[in-house]
Amino acid sequence: MPRYDVECEKCHVVEEVVASGTHHFTRCSCGGKRKWIPSARVAVFQPFMHEHLDHTPIRVTSWKHYKSLLKERNLHNELAD
Repeated sequence: MPRYDVECEKCHVVEEVVASGTHHFTRCSCGGKRKWIPSARVAVFQPFMHEHLDHTPIRVTSWKHYKSLLKERNLHNELAD
């Protein structure tokens, strides 16, 4: 699962969280709202084989390629937006 850095808008504590496809994170222990902080490791794309887009696995080579595959199939993924 993807890992994200999040920062509390109230106390400014930065934490790494594991999320399952969403940018909506729970509140901080102080009660403040957390916001997603873009980081280099999140932005780096690694080519991969996607086994669930077709009857045979498809090699996805870039974010642009992945987005076009999703669009062709009328699918949506929050991480690809």
